Amino acid sequence: MVHGAVNVFFRALGLLLVGGLIGAALLAWRLSQGPIVLDFLTPAIEDALAARDGSLSVRLGTTVLMAGDSGRLLEIHAFDVRAYGQGGQQIAVVPDMSFNLSGRALLSGIVAPNAIRLYGPRLKLIRDPDGRVHLGVNNRAEEADPSPDSEAVGDAIRDA
Repeated sequence: MVHGAVNVFFRALGLLLVGGLIGAALLAWRLSQGPIVLDFLTPAIEDALAARDGSLSVRLGTTVLMAGDSGRLLEIHAFDVRAYGQGGQQIAVVPDMSFNLSGRALLSGIVAPNAIRLYGPRLKLIRDPDGRVHLGVNNRAEEADPSPDSEAVGDAIRDA
């Protein structure tokens, strides 16, 4: 005969597993209907993408959860992504960005991307006579002139 506490434990575990399977099935069905808007996560994702020293801030338009392509199960897409330097000057615009979040970091309560993909940016690199490289990112190449804050983008990429 099984002790009462062990019996309750296994029943609770079974209920949790069945609930998880039903939840996964509902999520798969909902994703088949189209993307799920995740705008409540936008502030946490913006904080995760910003530079710690304040030299780069990021603003996202809309954040959605979508079924991934090319073997990825789930992807988070952010549309109308804009990066700003210290003075508030816009230094980057990306129409579509997708990323996957680190599961290990999420278990610790931290939102940390482990892969970021940019779709549709235009890049412009300029090397000064003294050898410094400036990175400009924008939708239109003629507006991608480097600013003093453009080094913040390169630093954030190197530090990631």
